Amino acid sequence: KAAVASLAEGLQLDTKGKPINVSNIMPGYILTDINRDTKSAPFRVDLETGVKALVKAIESEKRRAYVPWWPWTPLSYVLKALPFEVFSRAM
Repeated sequence: KAAVASLAEGLQLDTKGKPINVSNIMPGYILTDINRDTKSAPFRVDLETGVKALVKAIESEKRRAYVPWWPWTPLSYVLKALPFEVFSRAM
């Protein structure tokens, strides 16, 4: 995921000033056949909700979007602020 995020940021720089928009969409847990049997998936949303959020994020043409917005956008700031030792114990 980090590699794709870095690639998106690089592409955003490369396409600056051109009629090309590059968005880095970071999906949270969206219920699909792949993860249907996953027991622990906090904040998972159903497929329809997830797809609507993805479409909205793509159409907004933001540089970065978390899908669904809640709770992943606020959590992203918290996770970035955590010291590595605390973060690594939580993972």
